[in-house]
Amino acid sequence: MNLNKKMIKFFSFFVTSNLFISLNAFCLYLLYAFKEKSNFFLSTPILVFSITYMGYHALRFIPWKKYGQDIGAETVDFYNNFKILFSVSILIALASFIYGVLEFNQNQYIVLISIMVLGLLYERILTSSFSLRGIPYGKPFIIAFTWSLTCAGLVEDITISMFMDCFIFIFLLSIPFDIKDRAQDKKENIKTFATEYFFKTKLISSALFLIYGVYQYLEVREYIFLILIPLYLTLMYLPKKNNLTYYYGFDGIVLIRCLFYFFQN
Repeated sequence: MNLNKKMIKFFSFFVTSNLFISLNAFCLYLLYAFKEKSNFFLSTPILVFSITYMGYHALRFIPWKKYGQDIGAETVDFYNNFKILFSVSILIALASFIYGVLEFNQNQYIVLISIMVLGLLYERILTSSFSLRGIPYGKPFIIAFTWSLTCAGLVEDITISMFMDCFIFIFLLSIPFDIKDRAQDKKENIKTFATEYFFKTKLISSALFLIYGVYQYLEVREYIFLILIPLYLTLMYLPKKNNLTYYYGFDGIVLIRCLFYFFQN
């Protein structure tokens, strides 16, 4: 196996294992905690990493095992080929989650319970007859709200403006995944912006990200959006995108924004 194939295999594993998305959540929490100049225990961003890791696995593993839901060949291979690693990592994440919860205040407990309820209802985990994911046009709103609760809502004394910033940011990054999942959503009769208004969805989400990015650049002085805006637009209209392009491209925007902010400050 040459170096190129090894790198592709590693990056594919990093995405399929949900380590990459969990790292993004960890960094996004720190971004808003630093923006708000909030004091926090290190256990809290670790908890954010852990709940994201366990949550994304629950959204795939339980429906697959319980209802035979199609979760993609790569994800199935991960669960079949890395059973010990998967089990041990979940136990470590659970232990980190429990440790982090011990430092929470009352408001954070309320937010945490809300996150867990939304996570359990998003896919067919509790029942096969209902999921929030099936609500027409609701997917990006639910994902953005859940991420905002996780990455901004758990920050002590978070402001409404900062919470809404997180919501808008994640909402605009969720739309491309509706486009990626368009065929599967049509198969499952789930109405999304992408299934009903494919070209308009691309155009409007691109325009909204441009407006959002310009605002961040001019008003908040986040100069990284000079790079993130063309990156988003390029990825949106790049032909023949594969799953790795989507995940490392659009999810990578979260990581790039966070790392630049940490470096800048």
